Amino acid sequence: MIMALELLVRTPNGLQTLDQAIEGLKRDCINLAPHVYKNMPYLVVDCCNCNPEKLSKEFIEEYLDTLPTTIGMNKLSSPLMYEDDTKVQGIVNLMESHASIIAFPQKRFMVEVIFSCKPFDIKLAVNYLQDSFEPKSMEVILSYTGRELGE
Repeated sequence: MIMALELLVRTPNGLQTLDQAIEGLKRDCINLAPHVYKNMPYLVVDCCNCNPEKLSKEFIEEYLDTLPTTIGMNKLSSPLMYEDDTKVQGIVNLMESHASIIAFPQKRFMVEVIFSCKPFDIKLAVNYLQDSFEPKSMEVILSYTGRELGE
């Protein structure tokens, strides 16, 4: 059983709980046209002291392959992966935009980025990441793009 981490989210409005940040996004996200939203979600999650067995190229590729359907998005392709002596990187292109991970297995550290042109279940995305990689600490940063788009 994974211990629940108390997550504070850095947002344009300052530090908030994850639930507060999600409510703010729901309030501020405006549908301008099909598949075009003002204040589109941009989620960045730093994960420290992850389970080292979960930072392999194979595990990250499988995670990126299943992430889109888990959070209600659509894959355009299988994940593209890269690995060298110090890092593992992967990206999956989505109809809604993309999700990517860069991991440093020796440091037990990884960063996930999800950008979407439509709202998605942020809490589910964060919980899925936590359950999958078992970090001891996480920093969640939620921002919005498209703020300057007209109404």
